[in-house]
Amino acid sequence: MRAVSHATVSRAARRLAADVPVLSLEPATLGDILATAATVGAATGHEREAGRLVASKRARMDAVGSLPPPAGRPRVACLEWTSPTMAAGHWLPELARLAGGGDPFGQAGEPSRDAGWDEILEAAPDVVVLMPCGFDLARTLAVSADVTRRPGFGQLPAARTAGVVAVDVPRGVGDTSR
Repeated sequence: MRAVSHATVSRAARRLAADVPVLSLEPATLGDILATAATVGAATGHEREAGRLVASKRARMDAVGSLPPPAGRPRVACLEWTSPTMAAGHWLPELARLAGGGDPFGQAGEPSRDAGWDEILEAAPDVVVLMPCGFDLARTLAVSADVTRRPGFGQLPAARTAGVVAVDVPRGVGDTSR
């Protein structure tokens, strides 16, 4: 299921008795996320709080980015879906790079994309991050076999070094399946 379009929300808002502003917030990069926080702060009359939040997050990103890189940049496969396998896009490749890894599949600022299993095997990721969109940890673990039982998974560097991670997304964050 996809997110509701801006046009659909605008049509629904026009049916309300009051004049309701509609903001379209579609961040694609880490910078976009920070700008979105500032936009929401301005729209809600909380510019100061949004400014503090943005400054705090930017400082954290700068601190992480200033750490010495690991010896060799580990290849990180951020999988946003397990069947079919989808490589995470938008800001997730930036996060992997910021944390010292490199994402051979996703492109910063671009949508997630299909990543064929042969492509994943060929890239031989050192780390596999299972992060199905909107899934909490229990649901992520329930579908993890979609990846971990595939032919060749056991030969991946990530599988041999316990470099497979399941992400717990808090309820309601990114979930468009409800």
